[in-house]
Amino acid sequence: MKKLLFTCFIALAASVMTSAQTPYVLDNFENGHVNFTTLVNVNPATNMDTAVVANPASSTVNSTAKCWRWKRLDAGTGNNQPWAGFFSTLTTPIAAGCQTITLKYYRTNANSTLKLHLESSGSIEFLPKTAPTKVNQWEDLTFDVAANWTKSVTIFGFQPDYPVDGTTIDIGAMMYIDEIMVTPGTPPPPPTSLTLFDDSSNTPADLTYHDGSYVNATAPSTVLQPAAHQGKLPVVTTPVKSGTNALELSWKSVSGGDWVAMVAANAFAVFDVSSMVNLNFWINSPAIILKTAMPSLHMEAAAGSPNETGNVNISNYMTTDLAANTWTKIIIPLAAIWAANPLFTAKDQIHGVFFTQNAIDNVQHILYLDNFVFDKGATGLFSPKVYNEINAYYSNGEIRIPNYVGNVSVFDITGKTVVTGLVSDGKLKVSVRQGIYILKTADGTAKIAVY
Repeated sequence: MKKLLFTCFIALAASVMTSAQTPYVLDNFENGHVNFTTLVNVNPATNMDTAVVANPASSTVNSTAKCWRWKRLDAGTGNNQPWAGFFSTLTTPIAAGCQTITLKYYRTNANSTLKLHLESSGSIEFLPKTAPTKVNQWEDLTFDVAANWTKSVTIFGFQPDYPVDGTTIDIGAMMYIDEIMVTPGTPPPPPTSLTLFDDSSNTPADLTYHDGSYVNATAPSTVLQPAAHQGKLPVVTTPVKSGTNALELSWKSVSGGDWVAMVAANAFAVFDVSSMVNLNFWINSPAIILKTAMPSLHMEAAAGSPNETGNVNISNYMTTDLAANTWTKIIIPLAAIWAANPLFTAKDQIHGVFFTQNAIDNVQHILYLDNFVFDKGATGLFSPKVYNEINAYYSNGEIRIPNYVGNVSVFDITGKTVVTGLVSDGKLKVSVRQGIYILKTADGTAKIAVY
């Protein structure tokens, strides 16, 4: 009986796996309508005309009766955009882990190709694996979604007349789309960390600056910016924490002035950090910097209102002044950043970390920045590594660790991180339910009761 049940289970699992990989039709337009959305947003509206029409050239490649026609309009000199197309909210989102999207494509202009647009938290646009080769004939285009996008797709679109040469368009060009097919896959496991920045990678290769950055200074305050790339952070090849390069933040905060400097990912990628616990990054300086001279920090989202968090002081997450020529890790609990502006909710749209003017000391400071990572907090709670049992207890809304200075993580009995923080005076304020918790520090661990 056990063997039979096991065999049935394997068969069922195989069936589910096969089903999960079965392609499905997003739309074939055979009923004379666009069915995957309730609204097609043509953008720019004056650049394109679209309608579901009869198949212009039935063939063995595509013998359907109807298809989706796109026509390039003349929007006037200077207003014809190569990237014209559409975006729409899918009635049924495409699940994370999609492998490919294929469609049938017919063009009247040899300079036309189709660029796909996918969006949920962040967005991406990319071309088919193989460029179209036929004119006035149907052919199949395949888009490798798995290689470009692992998230779900809630907003879908394309640019049907994206020029092969990037610029030249043909007014009156016609493009036809049909049989849009989705090949799903197994959704990827949720990440345990997300890297905002580890190495700058500009295109074209110019590593004097980081394109995924933004700098602005109001005199008399200043921030160093490369001469040929104003508004960007400089890149350095030494010192680096790891990889090939790091960023340089060189500033002077002066009364009456102000400054900001944003660190973002290459191509300004957007991150969903709603399940993350900490923001980590490394800093270094050729000279000692007092804690009190450190900048403030906040984060910005690509959407939402407000789209900025409140400021937190980096000094709150340092136990001592910054030593010279020493890489020091800064760990800031995201809960502290969210608490700085309770109205901020766009945690799934984060695209930049901002350093901002704080202490006004009229002194030139240099910080090298590297390895910006969001993570789920301390790991290894149940590691076989042996930790010392330390003296810790709970009293009056605080966890108290006599004579301890450093980072603290608190776990519930399931191993889930519930609190992280920096202890500078032997105390950590907590807001948790009654129960038993495990405390982990650099010196050891302790079991505490919250009541």
